[in-house]
Amino acid sequence: TIIEETKSKISAATKNSEIETAVNDGKAAIDEKTAPLLEQYRTEAKAEIDAYLADNSGKFTEDEEFASYIEGVKNAVDECMTPSGIKAKVSEAKSEIDRRVAENELAAAKTAAIGEIDAYAEEHAGAFADDTDFAALMTGLRESINSAEDLSSVEESKTAAIAKIDEFVASKA
Repeated sequence: TIIEETKSKISAATKNSEIETAVNDGKAAIDEKTAPLLEQYRTEAKAEIDAYLADNSGKFTEDEEFASYIEGVKNAVDECMTPSGIKAKVSEAKSEIDRRVAENELAAAKTAAIGEIDAYAEEHAGAFADDTDFAALMTGLRESINSAEDLSSVEESKTAAIAKIDEFVASKA
């Protein structure tokens, strides 16, 4: 093997320059054998990023900043010298895509929840639309939903908002 040959040349060397030559020759031989595999791995990794991106297309906003980020990750893949480094870059890209999808889902859930409580309020408390206390209540309920940090918190805030609207209506009855 290349490693055994390199070790043998190092052991037989009598000068530092011979050791250096043996090490450099060994590295070159390893690079020659692994370069095609590494290039294939890079190509497959970039294709994996593209496929993951395609699978999540439309689930988040793909702006210029994001496109630049993805291009940067692909360039970093090309610069990686190990399969584990390449794999880490693919994982990084997937994590960023997942983060953006989750962020978009959260924003959509907040918008939907606010729409639902507004519709509920109009249906059940429409008579109080001009009431300043009711307006303040609705503002607070919308803010509560908008400050939710995950999907379950949005749902909890929406449920609590409907209960508060019912409480307000009951207090005015």
